[in-house]
Amino acid sequence: MPLLFSGTVLAAEPEEDPWPVRNIDRPPVLPPGFSRLDVLASGTHGQEDSLRLSGDVGYGPVKQLEIGALFFDLQLAPRIAVGDPSIYGLYSLDLLPTLSFTPFGRVSVPLARPLALQLGAELGLRLASAFEIDARPSYLQRFGSEPLALLSLPFAFKLQPLRRLVFTPLLGATLSREGDRSQIERKRLLVFDSGTALLGFELGLTAGERPGLLTELVLLWEWPALVVVTGSATRFNPGEWSLSLGARFFAGPQGATRSRALAAPED
Repeated sequence: MPLLFSGTVLAAEPEEDPWPVRNIDRPPVLPPGFSRLDVLASGTHGQEDSLRLSGDVGYGPVKQLEIGALFFDLQLAPRIAVGDPSIYGLYSLDLLPTLSFTPFGRVSVPLARPLALQLGAELGLRLASAFEIDARPSYLQRFGSEPLALLSLPFAFKLQPLRRLVFTPLLGATLSREGDRSQIERKRLLVFDSGTALLGFELGLTAGERPGLLTELVLLWEWPALVVVTGSATRFNPGEWSLSLGARFFAGPQGATRSRALAAPED
């Protein structure tokens, strides 16, 4: 019912939006009953230019849990190749009102390549209403005759200057180990052959908003190996970069994404 104050009728507080228009206000996992579809086109320029299309889906079956899959991964250039699908799961824990911890795991379906397993966690720290820092350390192990191990530590600095626009600088490092050394004894598990440094940014624009449906357009620019360290040699590699364009579609119960949207002013 309306709230009365000094003879003025004020609107009651709207119900909390489970999936807000503002990207920075969204929880780490999809709310129960919500689903997501990502469609992405990526191009890489470097020693060998490449182009690929991919599709990813996610669903929130219960509170704090999200499951999903990479269901489509097609390389179009320099040659046509189909990548393996994979499935993933995330479970979100709210440690503090401004701190979240989300362990995750992903496993590939080994159709064309050997089995790969990735484990990690995302730590999100909210420092202001429009600024958040996310760290997402992970360890990936690919098995088979040519095993590969990757230890990654990416950071995302999320800025929300406008209600529908989010800008995220990216910074990270990856350590890698290839060949038979991936099968070394446990005590040398963290011995790696080379390392790379990543730099980039992501722009997200919430372009569509209807009852139960949000659409977000995404532009991602990265230097995936801006600095390469192998043994005692260090190489600066600005000529290798990637550009990705995509769209994310979020669907939930009818009207679930509208309550806060109707209450918030437009930019």
